[in-house]
Amino acid sequence: MIPIMSWRNIWRNRTRSLVVIAAIALGIWAAMFMSGFATGMVKGYLNDNIANVVSHLQIHDPNYSKEKDVKMMISDAATTANNIAKYPNVKSISVRTLVNGMIASSKEARGIQVKGIDPEEESRVSTIAEKIIEGEYLSTDKRNPILISDELAERLDVKLRSKVVLTFQDLNGEIVAAAFRVTGIF
Repeated sequence: MIPIMSWRNIWRNRTRSLVVIAAIALGIWAAMFMSGFATGMVKGYLNDNIANVVSHLQIHDPNYSKEKDVKMMISDAATTANNIAKYPNVKSISVRTLVNGMIASSKEARGIQVKGIDPEEESRVSTIAEKIIEGEYLSTDKRNPILISDELAERLDVKLRSKVVLTFQDLNGEIVAAAFRVTGIF
């Protein structure tokens, strides 16, 4: 008896009932759309981060994640890298030096994370070489080449072949500065 009365009550005011049904359907559709959109964004972010920043695995000093200090490095990194490369599932490996520093152009200065890499090794573990939009990937025939992102290039107001100065601390805590030439923008 109650289900029959409920059904009749729903259709007693058709306009109200159709508006409520449409609102619920639209709400469910919007929630599903936003959930799919957010899931796609997160997956895209993770894939980009794996391809360009982290790779599939990184090995650091246990305290490096907290302190980000250049002194917290893996002693004898070359031997460690060679030992890891011996595993059959390891396709390639790249040794990196990460340090927080400052990049300065003639117009602007910014805090950045500097990545010291071997260009050949790095091209096997990241897709940065494929994302060059201007210039070329790092080559060993040029003195002090550097790659920067298009966003950083815009903020520093630099172009290809512009000179920038990197400043950071060395292992002894001394401030080191060196001039680099922008050879590529990604």
